[in-house]
Amino acid sequence: GGGAGRGVVVEAGTATVHLSADSDPASEEDRRLMVAQIEQSLVQISGIDRVRVLAGTVDLGAPAQLTPMAPEVGGVVGMSEGSVVRGSGARRVTLATDRVLGTTDARSPSLGADGAVYALSASSLLRLPRGQQSASVILSVGDPSAGAGGLGAPLGDRHGWAWLLAEGRLTAVNGSGQRATLELPWLQNGAVTAFDLSVESERIAVRRTDGRVAVAVIIRDQYGRPTGLGPALEMPRASGSGTRGLSWCAPNAVCVLAAAGTEGGGVPEVRLIQVGGAVNTLVGVRGARSVISDRSEESLLIVDEHGQTWQRRGAMWRVLTSEVTDPSFPLP
Repeated sequence: GGGAGRGVVVEAGTATVHLSADSDPASEEDRRLMVAQIEQSLVQISGIDRVRVLAGTVDLGAPAQLTPMAPEVGGVVGMSEGSVVRGSGARRVTLATDRVLGTTDARSPSLGADGAVYALSASSLLRLPRGQQSASVILSVGDPSAGAGGLGAPLGDRHGWAWLLAEGRLTAVNGSGQRATLELPWLQNGAVTAFDLSVESERIAVRRTDGRVAVAVIIRDQYGRPTGLGPALEMPRASGSGTRGLSWCAPNAVCVLAAAGTEGGGVPEVRLIQVGGAVNTLVGVRGARSVISDRSEESLLIVDEHGQTWQRRGAMWRVLTSEVTDPSFPLP
């Protein structure tokens, strides 16, 4: 698709979104869904009350009615003694043992909506389909001795695709290891340092290598295969020096870690930013390294530099676990 003509033009309360002609999903239902998702992101911005989406010269029409997502978000997934587990307490369930994974040093696990377990091992991505007894490598990057450098933590979406950073580039692979060809007009070579998918798997937040954060709709074909991203919606309050990490913490808000504020006594803060601007700030935990959330209820977890996971309860942070590492919340 030609790069010209992409973007968002706002006039008299109507935002017109210009996509390339090849982002037209063609089916009426998918067009309506795409318009609804773009609209849901844009109407958060003050002054926009109507959204029109053009793919090339084709008007994609009226939006579908989206039911607000409040999915069943289950327990956190993480590593414990070489196994992938779900839950952090005494009642945690083992999803994959080190024997089934074929390695004792798996890390960064994720659970797909179809029950598949993903994990990293050295510079390979493992996938264990639900009910199977051995994992297979679906993606390998670079030299195995390069260790952790090549791949970032995977995230399984509800369409059966795993998203991850491969050598610093945003990448999506399906269960058999086929990479999606992603059209990323506003991401130089797809280079990002952090990303997260929204709770319904249809939007993405990315932190670019220059520290700027943006959110966009994920464009998919009729089979759910990702083909690219819609126009970028910049989130300046999530961006800039001193901010790091990125995670959706509500259907229309992201959270980041920010360097200690003036009154925080040197403790990093957690910044929650609505798509459209409003910001809420919480004092975090000393030595905080990353912040994650279930994406729908603002249930926040912080992982610190000692590998402890802290949970926010009321106005306090308490240690949830130090036995389960690499925690993540699966997409429903």
